[in-house]
Amino acid sequence: MAAAVWVLLLSLLAPGVALAQTAGTSSLPSPSPLPGAYDPEADPRTPPPATIPSAPVLIVPTVPPGAARPTQLFELHPLVGLTEEYTDNFGRVAKDKQDNLRSTLAPGLQVRFDRGSLTGEARYVLSAFHDTSSDDLSFFHSMQGGLAWEATPLFKLSSSASYSEGDSPSEADRLGLRQERRKFTTMGASLGALYMVSNVSLQPSYRVSNFSQSEGDETTSQTIGMSASTQVLRIHTVSLGYEYLDSETSRGTGTSTSTTSTSTGSGSGTATTGHQVTGSVSRELSERSSIGLTAAYAARTQEESRPERETDFNRWSASLFNSYAIPKTIALRGSIGVSQLTGGSASGDLLLTTLTSLSYWFGDAVATVSIERGFSESFSTGENFGVVQTTGMSGSLSYPFTPWLSGLGSISYRENEFTGVGGTSSSTGSSTSSARTEDTLAGSFLLQLQVTRWLGSALGYSYSDTSSTDRGRNVKENRFTLSLNASF
Repeated sequence: MAAAVWVLLLSLLAPGVALAQTAGTSSLPSPSPLPGAYDPEADPRTPPPATIPSAPVLIVPTVPPGAARPTQLFELHPLVGLTEEYTDNFGRVAKDKQDNLRSTLAPGLQVRFDRGSLTGEARYVLSAFHDTSSDDLSFFHSMQGGLAWEATPLFKLSSSASYSEGDSPSEADRLGLRQERRKFTTMGASLGALYMVSNVSLQPSYRVSNFSQSEGDETTSQTIGMSASTQVLRIHTVSLGYEYLDSETSRGTGTSTSTTSTSTGSGSGTATTGHQVTGSVSRELSERSSIGLTAAYAARTQEESRPERETDFNRWSASLFNSYAIPKTIALRGSIGVSQLTGGSASGDLLLTTLTSLSYWFGDAVATVSIERGFSESFSTGENFGVVQTTGMSGSLSYPFTPWLSGLGSISYRENEFTGVGGTSSSTGSSTSSARTEDTLAGSFLLQLQVTRWLGSALGYSYSDTSSTDRGRNVKENRFTLSLNASF
C-alpha cells in the first residue's frame, strides 16, 4: 500500500520537472477545498506549509488592481441575501435525529477604500434566521476587513481582521474536527510587512486568533514570526523563517455535549508555547514552474493546570515541492515528504506527507484532484483538539453551461487520528482529544444562476457520513439549500 502511494505521488510531481521549460502563464483554475491548490497569483517558489491548516480559509476582501479599482475615495455596496436551508439531522447526532428548516435574511454592506498607496476593503453582514426545530429567532454577525499600504516600492504593510458567529461545524474548522452543532465565536487579526534590502526580502508577521463557545471553552493563540529570503544566481531562492507560538485554552464550568463525548468542565486549562524554524531552497525552471526542498522543526511545551504537569513534544518534517502549469490545460502544485511527532503520547512513527493539487481543463470544464496528509496543530488557529494526524482526498468538477448558469460537483474523504498530544484535559486527567479516529465521506452539488448583473441564485445539496471509533458513533446528514443574493 505504501509503495502504491509513493508511485502515485511521484507521478504527480514528475511532469513538473520534465516539462517545466514549456510552461507559460496560467489562467484561474476552479477552486479547490485543500490549501495545496494551485494559485496562479502565488510565487511558484513558495514552499508548502509545515503543517496542515485546520482553520477555514478566510477570504479577506482586497481591492482589485488597475481599472477595476474604485474611482472615488469611498465606494459603498449594499448587500442582501435570502436563504432557505433544510437538514434532516440538525443537531448532528447518531440517533433521535431532528429535521430543521432555517430561513435566513442577511443584509450587509461592503466598503472599498482607495487613496493611492493606501487601499482597503471591509464587509459586514447581519444574519437574522428562524429555526423550525426550536421556533426561535436568532442573529449572527460577520465582519472581515483588510488594509494595505505601499509606503515605498521596497516597503509594504498589510493588515486584516475578522469576526464571525455561527453554529455550523464546517464554519469552525476545515478538517471536520468539530462534528456537533453548537454556537461559537471566532476572531482573528494579522499584521505583516515586506521590506527589501538589496536582494534580501524581510517579512515580519504577527497573528492572533480567538475561538470561544457557549459552554465557556476558549482558545487564544498568538504567533509572531520573521522570514527572510534571497535569490542566488537569479534562478535559486533560499529562505529561512522563525515563529514563536503562545496558545492558551481554558475550559468552562458548564456541561459540554457533543457527538463524541459528554463532559463537565472544571475551569481547567492548558498553555502551549514553542518555537518553529523553517528553511527552503528552490530552483526556478521557468516563469511558472519550480522545484525545491523544504524542512521544518518545532519544539513545543504544554503546561496543564489540573492536574499540574508539563509535557514536551517535538515535530519535524522535510519534503520536495514542485509547481507546474500549462495555460488552460493543466496546473499542478505538489509536495511529498516525511514527518515525525515525538513526545507525550505520540507514537513516534514516520509519516508520509503530501500537499498536492492537480487541475485539468476539458474545454470550459475544470476537474481538480487534491490530496493532503500530515500533522495539524489545531491549537494554533482555532478550537484546541491537540495535534491531529489528518489525511484528506477530494475531487471536483466545475462547468459553465452558459455565461449565466454554472455547476460544481465535489466528493471528499477525510480521516482524522487524534494523537492525544497538545489537547486539553478533563478534571480526571484524561485528554478530551484522546486517541481516536474519525472518518468523513462527503459529497455536494451546486447549481448557480446569475439572474441579472446584480442578482444571483443558487441551489445546492450536500451529504456527509461521519463514523468515529469513540463508542462506534455514526452521524449522517442531508442538506438542501436555496438562496438569492443581491449586490448593488
